[in-house]
Amino acid sequence: MTTPSDDGLTQYAYNTHLRQLETQVFNTLSGRSCDPYQRMAREDVRRALRRYGYIDPLVESWGGRLTGVRETRRGEIANRSSKARATLVVSNPTMAPVTIPLGATFGDMDPYGDDDTQLVLDSAQGAYRWAALAELVVAPESSAELLVEATVAGAPHNLCQGAEVNGELGTMYAVPSSSAWAVGITVEWGALDLMGVDHQLARLTCYRALVYAFSDLSLSMDDPSDFKRKLYEKRYKDELELMISSGVEITVDGNGDVTSDEDALRYGNMTLTRS
Repeated sequence: MTTPSDDGLTQYAYNTHLRQLETQVFNTLSGRSCDPYQRMAREDVRRALRRYGYIDPLVESWGGRLTGVRETRRGEIANRSSKARATLVVSNPTMAPVTIPLGATFGDMDPYGDDDTQLVLDSAQGAYRWAALAELVVAPESSAELLVEATVAGAPHNLCQGAEVNGELGTMYAVPSSSAWAVGITVEWGALDLMGVDHQLARLTCYRALVYAFSDLSLSMDDPSDFKRKLYEKRYKDELELMISSGVEITVDGNGDVTSDEDALRYGNMTLTRS
């Protein structure tokens, strides 16, 4: 579901985005969370955009023909990010029914890594995680479809639907799990029903987060991690310049429609915009 505006707490990018750009970060950090980098990057992005008048711009417009009163409202960064949805085909070869509970999590292995053929059931170890949207009872020796949704918003999950991974059609098999319902069943990807959409600031935030990550990984000047830090520092500056020149989408009423007032804010606003 689309969230039309940024409430000040919106996350612009997730670790799935960073993993898509740089698997080295996750392999080298040995499981350490990149969340602090994401938080610092988000604040840097908001600070940079605030200098151009994008954060909390004020818009003044007529309140209506009947009242003739002007209304001042606060604009917000538009957020059109959404979560991917997919259909899984669950096969139960056992002689007893299997119930997959609502919210059961599935983690598919990293399609950018060496192992792109497994689906991990009920596990947080997967690179990309999905959650069941409804309880499903699979009858003995039969198959059924299960609707799942990505646990975070964004486009990285779109690759993981299994239609094609590294040029091959992907059939994902269940592996042993600690959950009783997962024993013996196999899971195949059915279809990607709804594509995930990135926040308009996702790439900018990722580049900044990777600057922090490689700064921590760097042991000396001009080592490989320092080279990567400089690379993403340049990409961040280039992306920021590109975004400022192309404009950041702003919403005022939060309904997702771009009005003339909101379109005028696309290139930054340091003063009131009057309609």
